[in-house]
Amino acid sequence: MLSPWLAPSLGCRLWHGGFGRVLSAKTGRSARALNFIEMFIRFVIHSNDIDSGRRQGLFQALGELEIQGLLLEHEVEHYYELRDWFRKNLCKPVSFTRSSKPHAKKVALSWFKDTATEHIGMMRGLARVLEAHDVMVEILHSDRPGYVVYEDEFQVAAEPFNETLT
Repeated sequence: MLSPWLAPSLGCRLWHGGFGRVLSAKTGRSARALNFIEMFIRFVIHSNDIDSGRRQGLFQALGELEIQGLLLEHEVEHYYELRDWFRKNLCKPVSFTRSSKPHAKKVALSWFKDTATEHIGMMRGLARVLEAHDVMVEILHSDRPGYVVYEDEFQVAAEPFNETLT
């Protein structure tokens, strides 16, 4: 069974040019050759994820509030609408590690590209639900999210560098 996060109609695929060099999805040229700095955006809360040891993302945080029964009915409906929108409009990364070992720890974190304005706007909707429950949401910005292991039109998954805020 395919994961409900996979969206084959979006044409999800890796955009790597080998040796860790990320290529532009539009031109096929390396980002350095294009002479622009791409900015990446990540939404987090201050609780750490058990698996990665890094701060949790908003979907995990809302899922926990839902399981605990802390969301009001209209908040659950809004959360489901946004979650379903993301399932239809964002590919689930196929890789969360640089390692080729089958049971390697998945340490990559997902970051939105700054050009994914619609997706970022939808994340702000998730943030508002969390903030209504006194969960502080922080928006991280970086031009160096880490070693990119997956990239598509809207996002990257990257194993963070030591100096990358997570």
